[in-house]
Amino acid sequence: MIVVVEGPRCSGKTTFARELFEELKSREISVSIWKASRGEDSVFDMLNSLEGFAEDRVWILDRFHLTEWINSRILQRGWASSSEWREIEGGLINIDNELRKRNTIIILLTAQSYILRKRWKKTKRVGVIINEPQRILRIWETVFDLTRCDIIHLRNNTRQMLTCNVNITADLIKGRIR
Repeated sequence: MIVVVEGPRCSGKTTFARELFEELKSREISVSIWKASRGEDSVFDMLNSLEGFAEDRVWILDRFHLTEWINSRILQRGWASSSEWREIEGGLINIDNELRKRNTIIILLTAQSYILRKRWKKTKRVGVIINEPQRILRIWETVFDLTRCDIIHLRNNTRQMLTCNVNITADLIKGRIR
């Protein structure tokens, strides 16, 4: 089984992935964590990565296909043209087919726009447009319409919500792997 953790910058993806990993380990579930690196051809790199994931464990992927497309195609250059959207959709279809074969759940972590804005200012992220979190959240919703994997949308506004989200996800995973 694969659990992909996605969402806008500073939504808590890496923290969520680490805590989910620890929670699953404490429940004696075989689990590994993996973070995507960006290469020249993100679709090819991601499809190749999937071949290495053993099916005897839960794999938590800290960012994967949608983050790569959004960061490289949309956020850095603005909305994609119609031909680029066809290419994006084509790449997602191939990745989605592979992910669906592996019983993948995508966790979309978001936060309210004022919280994202505050986190972006605090971390001084390069390339982030501080005044546009609503636009970025809309982009995420648009791109998630392209995937056919199971999606769980979790709001990650506070530390307490993060802990609750980790427990909910761990319960879901445990129920699916029985």
